[in-house]
Amino acid sequence: MAVLDKLLKVLEDITGRPDQFTSGDYDLSDWRDQMVALHSLQLQAQALIHLGSRLLSNMGDSAQGYKNITRKLGEGTY
Repeated sequence: MAVLDKLLKVLEDITGRPDQFTSGDYDLSDWRDQMVALHSLQLQAQALIHLGSRLLSNMGDSAQGYKNITRKLGEGTY
């Protein structure tokens, strides 16, 4: 469970960080704000994929590919 807690903390941290680098109102015509938003979304997606993969592993299952992680978790056959 320590890994899951760590992944959730990373996700929480990534979600709050962009506000530190912008005025809170994102101006997506500003290149810097675009990069902050895009990088944050990329890191959040990556953390969610790792979290889903770890959850499946803890349940004794695995998935090949990103789509299958969400599909297997969505089936809820555990």
